Amino acid sequence: MVLQNTIIFVLMVLFSWNIYGLSLHCHENERQALLDFKKGVIADPFNRLSSWVGQDCCKWQGVGCNNKTGNVVKLDLRNPFPSSDYLEVIEVNSSLLELEHLNYLDLSQNNFTGIKIPKFFGSFQKLKYLNLSFAMFGGIVPHDLGNLSMLQHLDLSGLNLSSMSSGSLPSSLPSLSGLVLSNCGLDEFPSFLSHANLSLSLVNLDLSNNNLKGSIPQALLNMTSLEYLNLAFNELSSDVPIINELKKLYHLETLDLMGNRFEGKVGDFENSLSSSMGYSLKTLKLGANKFSGHLPNWLYPLKNLEILDFSANYFDGPIPESVGALLRLKELDLSDNSLTGVVSEVHLAKLSKLKFLSLSTNFLSLKIRSNWIPPFQLDFIYMSHCAVGPQFPEWLRTQTTLMVLHMKYSNISDSLSNCYGNLSSLVTLDLSHNQIYGKVPPLPRHVTILDLSNNKISGPIPKNIGHMIPFVEFLNLSNNSLNGTIPGSLCKMQNLVVLDLAFNTLSGTIPSSIGQLQKKLETLHLNNNKFHGEFPSGLRNHTRLGILDLGENALSGEIPWWIGKDLVALQILSLRSNRFNGTIPPKVCDMANLHILDVSRNNLSGTIPTCFRNLSGMLLLNGSISFGQYTQEIMQVIKGIYIEYRVRSEVGLPFNLDLSSNNFVGQIPEELTLLTGLTGLNLSRNHLTGKMPENIGQMKRLESLDFSSNHLSGSIPPSISAISTLETLNLSYNNLSGPIPTGSQLQTFENSSYIGNSELCGFPLQRKCFHDEQSHAPSHNDRKGQPEGDHLKINWFYIGIVSGFAVGNWGVCAVLLFKKTWRCAYFRFCDDIYDWLFVFVAVRVVRLKIKLKCSEVQD
Repeated sequence: MVLQNTIIFVLMVLFSWNIYGLSLHCHENERQALLDFKKGVIADPFNRLSSWVGQDCCKWQGVGCNNKTGNVVKLDLRNPFPSSDYLEVIEVNSSLLELEHLNYLDLSQNNFTGIKIPKFFGSFQKLKYLNLSFAMFGGIVPHDLGNLSMLQHLDLSGLNLSSMSSGSLPSSLPSLSGLVLSNCGLDEFPSFLSHANLSLSLVNLDLSNNNLKGSIPQALLNMTSLEYLNLAFNELSSDVPIINELKKLYHLETLDLMGNRFEGKVGDFENSLSSSMGYSLKTLKLGANKFSGHLPNWLYPLKNLEILDFSANYFDGPIPESVGALLRLKELDLSDNSLTGVVSEVHLAKLSKLKFLSLSTNFLSLKIRSNWIPPFQLDFIYMSHCAVGPQFPEWLRTQTTLMVLHMKYSNISDSLSNCYGNLSSLVTLDLSHNQIYGKVPPLPRHVTILDLSNNKISGPIPKNIGHMIPFVEFLNLSNNSLNGTIPGSLCKMQNLVVLDLAFNTLSGTIPSSIGQLQKKLETLHLNNNKFHGEFPSGLRNHTRLGILDLGENALSGEIPWWIGKDLVALQILSLRSNRFNGTIPPKVCDMANLHILDVSRNNLSGTIPTCFRNLSGMLLLNGSISFGQYTQEIMQVIKGIYIEYRVRSEVGLPFNLDLSSNNFVGQIPEELTLLTGLTGLNLSRNHLTGKMPENIGQMKRLESLDFSSNHLSGSIPPSISAISTLETLNLSYNNLSGPIPTGSQLQTFENSSYIGNSELCGFPLQRKCFHDEQSHAPSHNDRKGQPEGDHLKINWFYIGIVSGFAVGNWGVCAVLLFKKTWRCAYFRFCDDIYDWLFVFVAVRVVRLKIKLKCSEVQD
C-alpha cells in the first residue's frame, strides 16, 4: 500500500513537472508578435535585443512570462543608459495585441522617432503599469488610453502635454494610483485632477519640471489619499505659508517643492507639521525657494523624517540642536544659505543613519573634538566655504564608506598626507582653495574627480601617478608649487577628460606620451609654467579637445598647420606669451567652433588672414560654448587685465580675438568686422598700417577694443559710435587724424584712449577741431533743407557778398557813423559773423536789408 502511494505521488510530481515545463515555453502567437515589434527597431547600438532568438521568448531580455501559463505578462525595454543605449523605433506593430495578458509595459528612455503613441495601447485590458516617459513619441496622447480600467501607474514624462484638455485620458482611469507628468510643458494644472475618481485613488503625483504658475489648486489639496507629491521646479507661489495649505494631506510621506517661488518663514509651519502630516512625513524638500528667517527649533514631531532639504534659500542664524533629534535622518542638506554659528557633536551625535551631509556655502564653523567617533558612516560630505580648519578633521578618517568629499575654501592648513589618509572609497575629492602643503602622497585609487588646486603643494608630480589613479576623469593640480616634468605615466589615465596643471613651475618639454591617451581629453591647461620646445605633436590625436591653453611658457617654433585640420573641436585656443614665430597657418580659419583665439605676445609675423571671416564660432548667431559636466577656469586678458572666468556654461564668458604684441603688418582686414559675436578685439602693439575698418560699428557686442601702438592713419570711422557696449577703448599712439566721432560713449573715455595721435582732435582731447573753436553751432532748424556738406560753401559765398557790399557802398558806412539804429543793427550782424562763421549768412543779409528798408521808411 505504501509502495503504491509512493508510485502515485512520483507520477503526479513528474506529470506536474511536465505540464509546468511545457508551460514555460511562450506561446507561438506571442513570440511572433514580439518578433514583429523587433522589425520596427532600426537601431540597437548595444544589441539589447540580441537575445530575441529561439523558440522560448520567456528567456528573452526584457520579456517576462507567467510561471504557470507561459503567457507574456511583462515587456520591459526601458533604456538604462538614456544618453547612448536607446532603441530607435520607426513603427510599433499592432500584432502586439496578441499579448492579451500583458500587465506591465515600459518603453521609456528610447527613441520612437516622433511617431504617435499607438491607439491600440488602450486595448491592453489587463495593463496595470504603463511607462512611455522620454520615449520621443510625437502627437497628442490618444484618448484610447482612457480605456485602461485596470491601470494603476502611468508615466508620460517628457511628452508635450501642454494642450491636454479636461476631457483627456486620466479622468477615466478609476484604478490609477500613480501619475507622473514631469517635463511635459504644462503651463497650468490639468483640469482632470478635479475628477472625483482621482481625488480618491491617487497616491503618487509627480508634476515636476513644468511651467506651472500661481498657487496650488484646491482640487489637489483635497486629495487626502496622496502619499507622494512632487511639484519641484515650477513657478509656483502662495500668499499664505504653503505648508499650511497642505495640512489636509494627512498621509503625505514625500513633499517636494524645490525650485519654486514660495516664501515666508518656516517658523510659521509649526502647527501644520505638528499635525498628523508631520508624523507621516519622510521626505521634506523646500530647497531653491525664497524661504527666510531662522531654522525652526520644533523639528521633534518629524520623528520619521529621512530626507530634509532646505538648501538654496535665505535662512540665517544657527542650526538648531533639534536637528540632532531626527534619529531616522539619512540626508541633510542646508547648503547655500546664510547660516551662522557652530556645528558641534550635539547636532550629529544621534544621527546614526545619516549618509548625506551638505552644509556648504554658509558661514558655519565646525567645532568637533579630534577624538570624537561619529555614529554614522557617511557616503557624501559637502562642507565647502565652511570654517573646518586649520587641521583636517580627525573624525573623517573613520568614514570608510565615504565616496564624495568637498571641502574647498575651508581654511585648512595641514599637510596633504593628513587630509584623507585611508579614505580608499573616495570617488570625488575636492580640497581646492585651502593652504594645504607638502608633497603629493598616494592618492585614492578609484578617484575619478580630484581637485587639489589653489594650495601650497610642492615637489614633483609622482612618476607613477598614472598607475595610482588610473580611472581619473578630472585632475586639477593648478595654482600650486609643483616642479619637475610631466611624468610619462599620464598615458595610463585612459578616462582623462580634463587635465589642469596651470600656474606651477613645471618645466621640460610636453611629453609625446600625452598623445597616447584615449581620445577622451576635452580640456588641457598647461599655461603659466616653464615648458619649452615646440608645439606638442602628440595633441594631434585629441580630436575631442575643446579647450587648449599653453600660454605663458617658453614654447617656440611655428604653429603647426594641422591644428585647424585635426583639432576641429577646439573652442578655446590660447598660446599667449610664448616664442612662436612664423605666420598664422590658414588652416586655423577652418576651426568653425573657435570662440577664443589668443596668440598675443609672440613673434608671429605676416598679415592678419582675411579668412578669419570663416571663424563662424565668433559670429553672434553661433555664440555658445559647452563645457560638459565640469566647471572650467578660463584665464583671459580682457580690458587690459587678467580675469579668471569660472564657468560651466557660456554665460559670462567673453568671445575674444587677441593678436597683440606680435609683428603683424598690413591693413586690418575689413572682414574682421563680420565677427559680430566678439566681445574683445585686441590688435595692439603690431606694425599695422592703413585705415581702421569702416564697418567696425557692426561689431555691436564689443566691450573691449584695442588698436593702440600701430601705424594706423586716417579718421576714426563714424560707425564706431554704434557700439554702445564698449567699456574699454584704446586707439592711442597711431597716426589717426580728424575729429573723434560724437555719440554713444566715445566722449566718456579718458585722454589715454586717444593720445599719441597728433592730428586727432575733439573732446576729450585738449586739441579742439576747427569747427569746435566757434562758440555757437548752427541749429538744426537753420540747416533744415540745406544739403549736408554744402553749407560751408554757401556761407563763404554770402560772406563775400557782404564784404563787397561794404567796400562798394562806403556811403552806407558813413551813414552808420551818424545813424544810431543802423549802426546797432550792423554791429550785431558783425558780432554774429565773428562768433560763428558757419551761420546762414544769406538769411542774415535778407533780414538786414529788411531792417534797412524799414528804417528808411521811418525816416
